Amino acid sequence: MAVPLRMPDVSGVEAPRTRHRLTDSFFKLVGRDWVPQVIDDPTFPVSVLTGGHKLTGWGLREECVTRLLFETGGRIFEVTGLTLGDWANRGLTREATAVSKGSHGRRVKFFRFSSETAPLLRRYFDGQRRVRDCLNWSMADYLRASGDKLIDLNDVPLFLSTRGTQLKAKSFRETYWVPACRAVGLDADPHQARHWYVTMAVRTIHETSTTEAEIRRRTRELIEYMQWRGGEQTMASYDHYFDAARHADIQDQLHERLRVALEQGLKRRSSRVAALPGTPAQLKSVDPDLAFLRVLGGANA
Repeated sequence: MAVPLRMPDVSGVEAPRTRHRLTDSFFKLVGRDWVPQVIDDPTFPVSVLTGGHKLTGWGLREECVTRLLFETGGRIFEVTGLTLGDWANRGLTREATAVSKGSHGRRVKFFRFSSETAPLLRRYFDGQRRVRDCLNWSMADYLRASGDKLIDLNDVPLFLSTRGTQLKAKSFRETYWVPACRAVGLDADPHQARHWYVTMAVRTIHETSTTEAEIRRRTRELIEYMQWRGGEQTMASYDHYFDAARHADIQDQLHERLRVALEQGLKRRSSRVAALPGTPAQLKSVDPDLAFLRVLGGANA
């Protein structure tokens, strides 16, 4: 029997060899090696859901929890801890109130999710969940009882376990998330869905904002949504990533200009040349590297 490959420390499946945890990447099995993948890979959510659909026992509940993790940026215990009251508090549409880390059960934040996930939640509640519900009630039944002051919707878990109790984060992680990832050769912790959400949000902010002031405003909005107490410090780590990513974009543009310049130069000269053609006379006394970049940038003679 083949010996199973050891999962990376970041997975939480194996006992870590050190205290260090990677949060900016997940792993993909390539041959017999676990290769790190950047966390802003747009296919990450699709891969996890695809893996889940390969499993027996994966249903609407698992799909809804997974989608909420990627769509809201919520922690796993915040998502599995949602109640019908949380959803009803925001109109039973695309938002739900939620607890946060350190809030001691107080609903201090809200989640917003996609228009595709909302009807899936309704289908789950009136279908798979109803089978596990001790009262066998539908959403309409609970809403009527709440209107008659017979029940508090904040006491009604949105996600139920197979025993009819509130679904626990540990159970979802070990029984559904990890097997789904393994089914498609991935190793990732559910918390990395949160990092994926923030990374993609920051990327979108930088790609769609037109001014630095707009970037700062939208970043503050993200910090408020995520309910980060040390928001500025937390964002600094993501900004560091995007500083490097933005410079990589500049490098790509520079490399392309270099390619074009070299092609043109090689066509014009059959012999060795000392510099790119068209170097402006006024740049001859300037630092050679600066003159070179000015030519690539399109400086006129």
